[in-house]
Amino acid sequence: MGVVDGECTFEIENGAARYNTIILKDTIDYLYENEWYEHKINLKYHPGPKITGDSIVIEHRIE
Repeated sequence: MGVVDGECTFEIENGAARYNTIILKDTIDYLYENEWYEHKINLKYHPGPKITGDSIVIEHRIE
């Protein structure tokens, strides 16, 4: 949960170099769920042209 002042895009690799694209803006309350079999995860962050701020926090849980 958080706030983005502007708009940004996240790409989450879902295996075999395929990415799910998530567009985030304004108030964020996003949950990404997937069956995961890898030991690593790749995230690509693309800030929009009007994004402000200089940090991001990602929380994750593997069950």
